[in-house]
Amino acid sequence: MLRLHPLLIAVSLVLVPTALAQNATPSANAPAGDRFNVVDRNHDGGLSLPELQAVKSPIASQFTRLDKNNDGKLQRSEVAMFPAFNPQMAQAQQQVPAQNAQKMLWLGDLDANHDGRITATEASAVPVVAKSFAAMDLNHDGVLTNAEVQADWQQGIARKNAAQRPARLEAFDKADSNKDGKLSPAEAKTGMPRISGNFAVLDANKDGSLSREEVAVAGQFATRATIAQWRQRNAQAFAAMDANKDAKLSQAEVQAKMPRLANSFAFLDENHDGFLSQAEFTLPLR
Repeated sequence: MLRLHPLLIAVSLVLVPTALAQNATPSANAPAGDRFNVVDRNHDGGLSLPELQAVKSPIASQFTRLDKNNDGKLQRSEVAMFPAFNPQMAQAQQQVPAQNAQKMLWLGDLDANHDGRITATEASAVPVVAKSFAAMDLNHDGVLTNAEVQADWQQGIARKNAAQRPARLEAFDKADSNKDGKLSPAEAKTGMPRISGNFAVLDANKDGSLSREEVAVAGQFATRATIAQWRQRNAQAFAAMDANKDAKLSQAEVQAKMPRLANSFAFLDENHDGFLSQAEFTLPLR
């Protein structure tokens, strides 16, 4: 089964943001990422629900949630996550070289209406995502959330490592030079150098040797190690972006440090409180 990384996958000859960023198209002459004033027909500095409905913007369906101060209109700061109203974000998206054969797609880009979920219709914009949609939709509710994408990736890592069990046992038998059914540190270093580097961890009974079963379950260790390394990268990036050190990331902090991720803000913000917690914050997986 094709495995996808939570926010970053390679898609041949497809640049999704260009198609998905157009949340409002009131005028063919309006520059990309600078449509706020065009939609703001009465020029009062805010976008009202009727104004958004007039241009059939997907944002209209989320008006109440986005209107943080409940003043009946959306300020620029309240729609900063939408490239159509954010020149800086639109410019950042356009910096990806159009001639590259491999384009990088952040899954959050597929959340076209920025409601924090990816529907099958939204996923259909990229066939490789659509193909794996059902497998990734773990609760079978017809939408993908950030939590589901992360869980699917972790399960995929576990399955991949488990599938390597037969190969590890075959390598064990070859490395067991004296055929005593266990590997000494010297045998592991010679015959299974990757296992040797984690000898002490895998030696569960601490008898100074590795049994076939201890080697066979090495995949579980590899799975935990991969996920732990990813979480560490997340934590480091989160701390660097948290400018005011309040243990949460605002839209402005994400925009300042990683504008490419800002378009996925709503997808990551699963509780829709306008901030990203450490648990919600997700870097692309390797």
